[in-house]
Amino acid sequence: MQRGIEVWAKALAEGLHREGCDVVLFHGGNAVAFQCPNQPLRFFRRADRWTQIWTRLAPSFMWRWGQKSTYEFEQRSFARAMLPHLREGGFDIVHTQDVEVALAVERERRAGRLNVATVFAHGTNEDPAMLAQFRYLQHITSAAGERAEEEVGGDAVHFTVSNFLDPAHFGHGTATGATAARDRWGVPHDAYVIGCAGVLIKDVKRMDALIPEVAGLMDREKNVFLFLAGHATSQTAAIEQEARAALGERQCVVRDLPFEAMPHFYRAIDLFVLPCMIETFGICLVEAMVEGVPVVAHDSPALRSVVGEGGWFVDVGRAGFLTEQWDAIRANASARSVAARHQAGAFTWDVVYPQFMAMYEDVMRDSSARNAA
Repeated sequence: MQRGIEVWAKALAEGLHREGCDVVLFHGGNAVAFQCPNQPLRFFRRADRWTQIWTRLAPSFMWRWGQKSTYEFEQRSFARAMLPHLREGGFDIVHTQDVEVALAVERERRAGRLNVATVFAHGTNEDPAMLAQFRYLQHITSAAGERAEEEVGGDAVHFTVSNFLDPAHFGHGTATGATAARDRWGVPHDAYVIGCAGVLIKDVKRMDALIPEVAGLMDREKNVFLFLAGHATSQTAAIEQEARAALGERQCVVRDLPFEAMPHFYRAIDLFVLPCMIETFGICLVEAMVEGVPVVAHDSPALRSVVGEGGWFVDVGRAGFLTEQWDAIRANASARSVAARHQAGAFTWDVVYPQFMAMYEDVMRDSSARNAA
């Protein structure tokens, strides 16, 4: 469970199963308990030594076939392992947020080797040319959907269904839980904790961008504390070193925090800051808000539609973006905390599930009509 789209797939499959839907979750066979019918697959993972060696030594022109990227190599390998199960029949829809998996299934369908409808949930900022390869597109914000309808063209069918919270995990925090969460990681009880969760990487997620921002607050807010958590990468050690150099003991970086522990992370912090400039939804923002944690996010139409009144919007690419908002944050934190919980209510399973089912029904009707023609 390294990425948000893997958490999404698990939560969606389990939610559909609870509602009585006939669903199978294809996954990597990792040591995670699944509460739905599932099929483990054997494939080359991007962290495998063989994958690392192959992608490094493969000729440069092989990038066209995903042989130079460990991520693409993993996902294409996953798709190849999944296709034989799909060919056995019994499946009507393949729903995925991973573009490489979606493309592999769509190629098989066009070649006449599969009779399934591919629903690609667009959450990774794919360009219009890529999106145009799919007939059924799910957008996770209305802003993304409106933009795609203008740019994609063709005969694509567009749906807007947002990401959602896993009701089994989030929204059950208490004051006692917050104290226990801080004890778990040695976070001082009296600290004002600024947190961020995601892949511990400098590129795209910009996790290192929070370090100078928090350091800049230390003269004004003596008890400020930085808490970072997420999946470790080759850049994580450098982030940890920078955090120690700038903040000393006023920081904590937790590697590979299990998804099951994420609610405790949110309960340990006072403010969630997402320094990523390119984000189509940011489910971590909703996870924080449902625990009553206000957020700071980049000022974009997509994130405004997600956060609403539950936080503040800034240009996270500008140095000093946090210090400039600090007085407003401290003065209005309580009100924004209440608003954050309210806003997160728009992304509960009970709200989103009927939207999924309406989409599936429309896809099946359209797909059946196209096959009959």
